[in-house]
Amino acid sequence: MTIDQKLDLILDKVNHIESTLKEHSDKLDMHSNTLKEHGAILGALKHGQEEMKANFDGFKIETYKQFGEVKAKQENLETNFELLAQKTWSNEKDLFRIKKLIGIE
Repeated sequence: MTIDQKLDLILDKVNHIESTLKEHSDKLDMHSNTLKEHGAILGALKHGQEEMKANFDGFKIETYKQFGEVKAKQENLETNFELLAQKTWSNEKDLFRIKKLIGIE
């Protein structure tokens, strides 16, 4: 093999390596762009998740407030019911005494 042939062979290999390097560079650029897109998507998902969590936390707080109000109203109703039961019993006793006094019973 002559020197010119060897140089041509070396040149072919260098050209092949250069071509492979260009392909790898193009793939790297494509992967970089894909990675940027995925980063943007991930950021949007994270933002959406944080927004949903904030809404859910607000919903929980509002639910606790409403539950507290309902609980207070329930306790008030229970107290009123107890008072009504006591008044009814007192009225029943009074009616019984009056009926007994006037001789109905």
